[in-house]
Amino acid sequence: MPLRWTFRGGVAALACTLATPCIAQVSIPDPAAKLLECRNIQSESERLACFDSAAAAFIAAREDGAIVVLDREEVEQARRQTFGFNINVLNPFDRQERPGALQSITSTVSSARQVAGGKWLVALEDGSTWLQIDTETVYIRPTPNLEAQVRRAALGSYMMSVGGARSMRVKRQ
Repeated sequence: MPLRWTFRGGVAALACTLATPCIAQVSIPDPAAKLLECRNIQSESERLACFDSAAAAFIAAREDGAIVVLDREEVEQARRQTFGFNINVLNPFDRQERPGALQSITSTVSSARQVAGGKWLVALEDGSTWLQIDTETVYIRPTPNLEAQVRRAALGSYMMSVGGARSMRVKRQ
């Protein structure tokens, strides 16, 4: 075995060994977990003191921005606004694929125009903009109150139908 491979392996092993204790020591305090732990205290005065301190820590974390509290309506609105973007890594609302995940959106077309190569660029009233990425010829007549539906398709792609016309493959801009 050449010396350079041995050296690289030793450096990699050393890096892993040094990094492991650092990773193990990192812990993120969870003020909500502290609230739940207080329920197990038997003494009423100790339980109340625990709840008071945990609630104060929770409020401080919320004010500092360490914790964000959203209701279900705000979560659904955020899902709708981000539909079509591939943000699974950053999306706190979709840690795992749920059966009730948003599969399509329907909105009114605010503008539609052809760009280079005859592809369509469609802006919807919800603020999203979609660009045709396939080579299909689609005929769209931009008229007032024209309805468009964007739905999830295979392999993470999206299909859009505008005014009942043939569907075209699109991506969010």
